[in-house]
Amino acid sequence: MYLTVGENSADQTHPRDPLLRTLVVRFVVGLAVSLLVVAVCSLPVVRTFEDRVLDVRIHLWRELVEPDTRNFLIVTIDNRSLASAGLTWPLPPDVYARAILALREAGARAIGVTVPFDTPEPDAGHDAMLAQAVNGVSDVVLASRLDCSHIPPVLHLPRLRCASGYCHVAADSDGVVRQFSIAPDGVEATCFPLALLRLAFHSPQFVPQGYLDAPGTRFPITWAGAPGQTFPEISLARVLSGKGLAKEVKGRVVLLGSTLAGSAGRVRTPFSTTVWGRSTGTGMTRVELMANIVYTLASQDSLQRLTAPQTALFVGGIAFVTFVIAASFHPLFSAVVCLFLIAMTFLETFGQMVLGGHLYPLFAPCFAVVAAWGAAGAWRFGAWVWKLATRGFRRR
Repeated sequence: MYLTVGENSADQTHPRDPLLRTLVVRFVVGLAVSLLVVAVCSLPVVRTFEDRVLDVRIHLWRELVEPDTRNFLIVTIDNRSLASAGLTWPLPPDVYARAILALREAGARAIGVTVPFDTPEPDAGHDAMLAQAVNGVSDVVLASRLDCSHIPPVLHLPRLRCASGYCHVAADSDGVVRQFSIAPDGVEATCFPLALLRLAFHSPQFVPQGYLDAPGTRFPITWAGAPGQTFPEISLARVLSGKGLAKEVKGRVVLLGSTLAGSAGRVRTPFSTTVWGRSTGTGMTRVELMANIVYTLASQDSLQRLTAPQTALFVGGIAFVTFVIAASFHPLFSAVVCLFLIAMTFLETFGQMVLGGHLYPLFAPCFAVVAAWGAAGAWRFGAWVWKLATRGFRRR
């Protein structure tokens, strides 16, 4: 049989390449699947689930890696201190002045007081003593209060002239604190932990490597452990007594704050959530929260969370690669590859928990692998059904 001239020219004018067409279709469908996976992973319910997975990873991290908190010290204002000194809450400013002077004499590297002093003091003499302890020195930071009920937020500075920083930390949608910001949106201010480290390192412009001093940028907190199990502590009564302080205080960054039940609101942390049937059951005090953020900024094993665009690119890329592999190769081989990708995600989590580094999402990539693999299976099944249907139609 011979081809006519018309048939030959038609074939040359409209060449058909099934392989190229198949690759183009798989690329387009794979891109659509990856975009769909990214859209699903950006839903609030998935973000909440990812946060819970993050809580589990934080628990795992602190079981694998012991934090080095020797350079920090918390001075607690507790019931025992009040009773032994014959004091009541709130404390008068002169008590803080005595504590600051004692810590300075003991060799504290920097002192941070997390109790705000933004309201008038009835006794001017008490304020004068505190002013004498903090004015003209560069080793004390007082807490300022950031009122976020206004837009932009309102910053209430201490009534004394010295270095200050705000202690406000916004919680996530489920009420758990996981991140902090160095500078808030809409107001020129510095967070309390960064202000304290700038005094400790004698650098007014100090910003830790990897942290941008940009308003609104949030970073994950490198938790040192569960509430009450994080940093060395001594009581305010011990500080006021002044006996043997140098051994525990010298060269350390000291934070002074209340641990009384009703003096300041406690915050929920990843250790307040139930993981593997275990939970601390209590929130963390403000002074311990500030100490954890100071430790985050100062430590070298801090975890950096991916931004939203980076997460979308990471998850979308995994979904696309998974779909193309699952749609192009034998189902058994593609299943092995998918399990390998999931295993690599868990191994990466284990590795970065031990070594530190970027905090990649864990649930989203696993979901992307399973969803893309399922989409590829549905696509292959649909193509098979379409092939059978068209073959039967052609026979008719």
